Amino acid sequence: MALTEKYVTTTGSEAWATNSSGNPSSLAEALANAAAGERVNIKSGTYTISSALTITVSGTTADPIVWRGYDTTIGDGYQGRNADGTLDDSNMPHLSFTGTGNNLNASNDTYWVWDSIKVTSTSFTGSNLTRFGVGTFIVNSIFDWSGSGHTSGKTVDLATNSTVTNCDITNTCTNTLCGIESSGDVMIVGNRISCVNGAGVINTVDGSIINNLIFECTDGIDLVGANSRRGSIVGNTIVDCTGDGIDTSNHLQDDIVRIVANLITDISGYGFDSEYTTADYGALFFANRFDRTTSGDISTRVGDWPNIEPEDTSEATQGNEYTDPSTDDYTLESGAPGIDALDWLPNSNIGYWQNGA
Repeated sequence: MALTEKYVTTTGSEAWATNSSGNPSSLAEALANAAAGERVNIKSGTYTISSALTITVSGTTADPIVWRGYDTTIGDGYQGRNADGTLDDSNMPHLSFTGTGNNLNASNDTYWVWDSIKVTSTSFTGSNLTRFGVGTFIVNSIFDWSGSGHTSGKTVDLATNSTVTNCDITNTCTNTLCGIESSGDVMIVGNRISCVNGAGVINTVDGSIINNLIFECTDGIDLVGANSRRGSIVGNTIVDCTGDGIDTSNHLQDDIVRIVANLITDISGYGFDSEYTTADYGALFFANRFDRTTSGDISTRVGDWPNIEPEDTSEATQGNEYTDPSTDDYTLESGAPGIDALDWLPNSNIGYWQNGA
């Protein structure tokens, strides 16, 4: 996949047609004019955005639009994680949204890659801080929303056939719904997600939620709607939630949902709760590990799910819990679920552009 390189800086002013590394454009120019097959290299610095951004530029399956942060060398935006487990944002461009109505709306744009970019707001009061369209691949990025928020607020709203991986998604708004909401065939893999007054992840249709650290939320993961089929909730660490670890109580049909090998601990509600006593067509609940769940490991409403088999929850046989909820940073130890997402990526079918773009 050959991409045309374009450049953006905080002081850039070049027209898009004559853009070059020595003559960069503004972010506004890029958002208005980027085209399929272009890689927009956004230099580090703070881009203060005082208006709502509704963007209408799209890539294609063969030629996405790539938005990628950098500092001094193209591609150096991603600097790994800090000692406390958070992403190192030192080389990332920072999109700072000011004002109550200003956010990033790319819901009608298709086939983007969003790489090594930080997005924040302390004042937005609408329903979605960021909305991404069909076929978006989000990697190595930070989304942080604080303030009063909105009762339907989502930090990241994903459309079908999208992926978010190795990102930090934090929501500390007083009013909010969730950190990520996804619909359609999505993959949420290897992220660090916290939503103090809402769910970590809400999935409404098909989706795979794999290898994430989800902490300080109401519910860790909610499945809602009538069609969460072919879904997989695998290898996540869900810790310190005021509601349930995994909740399917508002989900109308739990068929073909596989909930496997998750660590669920320090939960004020149930480790796993579902309104339905049976689940058809190959649903699977197996090898999940629970500890310190106030209401109980598994709700009595769950009943006879196929192959439902929680692990031993006693401290003596539980072994390494990988994280200490008494600390503030929830740093995961080696071998934990919810860690090393990028080590997993090269062997996956998660997306065709992650290694070459």
